[in-house]
Amino acid sequence: MPRRSDTRWSIGDDTLIELMHALKAPEVPWSEPTRPGVLLALDELLAWVDDPRPFDGRMHVSGWDSAGQDLVDAVDGLGQHLQAVVAVHVATVKSLWRNDVGDDPVQRQQLKTAALARVIR
Repeated sequence: MPRRSDTRWSIGDDTLIELMHALKAPEVPWSEPTRPGVLLALDELLAWVDDPRPFDGRMHVSGWDSAGQDLVDAVDGLGQHLQAVVAVHVATVKSLWRNDVGDDPVQRQQLKTAALARVIR
């Protein structure tokens, strides 16, 4: 999605608008990092835990899968010393995570408690 400015362009010139902004502000990132950070991944997992919608396996399993995989990928991206520090905490969260945990309020609460405990520590 192109960012807009006061410059007027013809309809369909999105590529030129993006190019203009890239040249004017090269320090501004144009996409999210390829690997989310641990706090972002935990935040996204907590967003799924707190999702008030009723669990629908056809629609929500992929979201739960993505949130769990993002956490695994984020932890894998840490250096070995930091991984060793958080390994026990992350293992607890990973042991409680399943892509159908959204269907069980008790397990959702356990996952939330474990994830929040890891963020707070």
